[in-house]
Amino acid sequence: DDPAARRLVAVAPFGVPEDPPARGDAPLRRELGLASGAPLALFWGGLWDWMDPALAVAAVAALRRDGFDLHLAFLAGARPGGDLMRAAADGARRAVQAHGLADRVHFVGRWIPYGERGAVLLDADVAVTAHRPSLEAELAFRTRLLDCLWARLPAACTRGDALAAEAEREGWGAAAEPGDAEGLALALRRLLDPAVREQARAAAAAAADRYRWSRSVDAVLDVLERPAPPRPLPFAGELAGGRASEIAAAFAANVWERLRR
Repeated sequence: DDPAARRLVAVAPFGVPEDPPARGDAPLRRELGLASGAPLALFWGGLWDWMDPALAVAAVAALRRDGFDLHLAFLAGARPGGDLMRAAADGARRAVQAHGLADRVHFVGRWIPYGERGAVLLDADVAVTAHRPSLEAELAFRTRLLDCLWARLPAACTRGDALAAEAEREGWGAAAEPGDAEGLALALRRLLDPAVREQARAAAAAAADRYRWSRSVDAVLDVLERPAPPRPLPFAGELAGGRASEIAAAFAANVWERLRR
């Protein structure tokens, strides 16, 4: 009577904190030596091998060719107890050299503690994230984009995962195809327009409310609060391998429990 097992299984997406992020003393701009009015995009999240930070560099180069000046920051520090993120980070640095953007693309060489991420996000004008096409991308639910919702930070991203589709559909982000530097540049340029950015921030606030932890776990709470589904009598396979006395005792206990209910 429950073929989809909805009385036993619930899907709860990752959520965002109830409290908004706390603004700091412009920690990212201070570390990079940037003025408060300099347009700044933050490549949010680590430089993992399945990401495509070099595409973000190429998008900044495309913007510069069109006369639009944008700074781009990468968080390139090693995670505590872990190795440096090598392949993607090396690719990003090569792209910086190839495009002559050493004065516009910055690598933050320290790990940002989880509790400090809010102040870093609030210091940027827009987030950018890009990944390579893969099965991982199609199945991903990227918590880095949920962080952007939490901080009301518009996100320019590549298409392929569920949250990127929501960002584009709901207006709190803009998207481009994986590998499309010109498209990602257009997404960044659009979100850096003050009027569009304010609209995106409002859309992010509405979407973040939907993903608050207190709402995200509603599906689980609903399952827990329902009456337990009746358990059927045991099948022979469930009792295989036991001694006759154990099988009889288990069967009797199960029948008694059914009768007691």
